[in-house]
Order: sequence, then C-alpha cells, then structure tokens
Amino acid sequence: GNNLIINPGEKLVEISGKKLFFKKHERPDQILVEKANLMGIQNINKDYVMPESLIRTVEEFKNNNPVVGTISTSKHKILLKNPSIVVSCKPYPIPYSQIPMVKKEIERLLDLNIIRKSESVYASPAFTVIKKNGEVRLVVDYRKSNNNTVSISYPCASIESSFYDLNGCSIFSQLDLKGGFYQIDLCEESIPLTSFVLPFGQYEFKKLFFGLK
Repeated sequence: GNNLIINPGEKLVEISGKKLFFKKHERPDQILVEKANLMGIQNINKDYVMPESLIRTVEEFKNNNPVVGTISTSKHKILLKNPSIVVSCKPYPIPYSQIPMVKKEIERLLDLNIIRKSESVYASPAFTVIKKNGEVRLVVDYRKSNNNTVSISYPCASIESSFYDLNGCSIFSQLDLKGGFYQIDLCEESIPLTSFVLPFGQYEFKKLFFGLK
C-alpha cells in the first residue's frame, strides 16, 4: 500500500516518502485552494478501500471557509477602445418567483465584498440561471461592453504539449480554486465599467467576473 500523510499546517501532502508542497501565493488569513484530490498513482491496488479514519480526516479539513481568497500580486485593468462610448442598458425581467433567491445571492456577494452598490453611468443587464442544486447563478450580459474592450492575449500551451510535460510523472493532483474569478481584484478605475442592473438595484464588481473580456 501507499502511506499518505496530510499536514495542513505545513501545506504538505506526503505519499510514500514523496512530498508535495503548496506554494504560498495567498495571504495567511485566506485560503485559495478549496480541495486537493489525488487523481492517480501508478501501480495502485484497484481493490484498495480507503480507511474510514482517512475519509474523516479529509472531510474535517475540507475548506468551507466563507472568505474568498485574493491574489495579491496583481490587479486586472479593463482597457477601452473608445472611452467616450458608454454602455447603459435597461434591466432584463426576472421571474417573480426567483426574486427572493436573486436578492439572497446579491446579499451573499455584498457580504463577501465581491460587489458593491453602484451609481455608475455604465449598466449591463443581468439575469439568473438556476443550477442543478436549485441555487441561483448570477450572469451578466457584457456583450456590448466587451465590444468596446481591448482584447488581451494570454499565450497558452496546447493540451498535447501539456500532456507531454506529464510524461514520467506518477502522481497527479486536481486543484479546485474557490471562486476562481473572484480571487482577482479589479483596478479601482475599472470597477464602474462592470456595473450591472437588476429590476431592484444597480451593483458593480470589485473582483473579476466571468463574462468580462
């Protein structure tokens, strides 16, 4: 079998003498990694049953921290092609039955300091999608704003070359960042550009949000 040691204090996972350390990119009072799952170990016994004690240990250290981590090394800045263009739209209608859930989600984002109330001249319409678990996902239609946003290219290796780099590796892990987009701050001058409207109010993002170009 393989001996597994999880040391949260040292940010260390040790498997049969091989050590994996988590890099300290986040502030000490925040947690960026929501979970770390071992996906595969060569020559592992397929009939192996994980001990109940290990299952309990993993569950105890599962990250349920309500605070969203923040990457402190940089902030995202939105660049406009033509700063004189202002995108201001009317709010999309939301089914009356969903209003309480949407307000609850807005309160959650306010409490997490992800959004704030807005008086910006910019206003993109927002709507909601019901997830499989019954919770509400907030979506903002930034298409018109994105048309006036300068594209930023990020070189990214192909899947084939990434798999090639894994050649010879025997231990693989999967990392799931809690609220990945929300971990990146926006520059103060870019925040008003993210303003969105709902039938009951106007808000703007202090963090990066999916859908923004």
